[in-house]
Amino acid sequence: MKTRAVRMYGTRDLRLEEFELPEIREDEILVKVMSDSICMSTYKLAEQGKKHKRAPQNIDTNPVIIGHEFAGVIVEVGEKWKDQFKPGMKFTLQPALNYKGTMWSPGYSYEFFGGDTTYCVIPAEVMELGCLGRGQVHLVVNRCRRKLLKSLHQTIDDAIDSAGLPLLGVIPEDETMPLYAGRGVPLLSTNNNCAASAYRNIAKRIDGRRVALMRIR
Repeated sequence: MKTRAVRMYGTRDLRLEEFELPEIREDEILVKVMSDSICMSTYKLAEQGKKHKRAPQNIDTNPVIIGHEFAGVIVEVGEKWKDQFKPGMKFTLQPALNYKGTMWSPGYSYEFFGGDTTYCVIPAEVMELGCLGRGQVHLVVNRCRRKLLKSLHQTIDDAIDSAGLPLLGVIPEDETMPLYAGRGVPLLSTNNNCAASAYRNIAKRIDGRRVALMRIR
């Protein structure tokens, strides 16, 4: 199957290309990517190239597909996983695999597995680790700023339409988040933090409670 993806060949060397994916093996799954978020970790990868701890040293000849926070629809399932996964199922995944002590991760380390693409092949280790989530997939709009949306002439509804997913929550941009992360303090332990309140509201919605969306300032 042909796919169209953004691949990295080296430092600041990103290319939008169309190429043929290999046939899946019995322990792999072919998926269609419907949504992939933009993350500063990908920017760091592009800036560092081979120096990044998750990047292979042969990306100049075997480029990797970037993007690691993605969701979509299962297209084809290898024989090993047919009792657990079916074509048409929606999926999301946990990108931090830590497989057998390696630093491999989608969006950093794989030639045919990443989020900035139309289709990709999910390798066996993802299912073995239980990192492929299935069922109803929802949209969370993270680090949202009203001024940025206005400057882009975009709304939350536009994000919902683009992703084709029901909205679970909106997390406002919060400048204090790096401070909490640097101190090793869980953000949810704070009471007067907008982002923390938004995360709590998402947890309540997952629990089945009706909670109104927060106003983004």
